[in-house]
Amino acid sequence: MSICKKPFSSAELYKSIHTAIRDKQPVSGSVQHEEKHNEKLDKLTAREKQVLELLALGYTNRMISNELSIVTSTVEFHRANLSSKFGARSLADLIAIQRSV
Repeated sequence: MSICKKPFSSAELYKSIHTAIRDKQPVSGSVQHEEKHNEKLDKLTAREKQVLELLALGYTNRMISNELSIVTSTVEFHRANLSSKFGARSLADLIAIQRSV
């Protein structure tokens, strides 16, 4: 890690940023973690994928039910399945998983 001391030129700053990006190493275990989520995503039904996508966009259960022309209890059922399949404890966990892959 290098530190740019003031005053610095834009060329020095660009070089430091470029070096940091080039040398960036994945966080230990993050690749395996991502692969595990990708495998789980592949096992989702088409409807579960749709529900997950809309949840990540900020849709409420009611909005999802209107968008997909299904009843709200079916959306809740799909959310429960998603939480179970991913081991998510909250909506925020589901959204984080969806965005990480």
